[in-house]
Parts: sequence; C-alpha cells; structure tokens
Amino acid sequence: MLPNGIELEDKFNQMGFVLTEKVKQEIGGKYKIKFISSTSAKSYANMKNGFR
Repeated sequence: MLPNGIELEDKFNQMGFVLTEKVKQEIGGKYKIKFISSTSAKSYANMKNGFR
C-alpha cells in the first residue's frame, strides 16, 4: 500500500460522492443510484496492524 493510501482513498471517495450526486441530478428520478465508498485501504491498514 502507498504511504498515503488512506488519504488517497478518502479523496477518491469524496470525488466519487460528488460525481454520483451530479449523475443523480442529470438523470432525475428515472434510475436509483447509490454511492458506495471504498474501504480497501483502511481494511488493508487494519489487517496489517493486526485488527480484523
């Protein structure tokens, strides 16, 4: 994992949330869209530190 992996994941999740909201606005209520954030970096860091 990159030394700043958790920070990168947080930034990725913020950008994904904003993009999801834009898509929801553009397509209206025709489709149901849900943003699911990434937790891979945090999970990896917890495993590496002995937490599960």
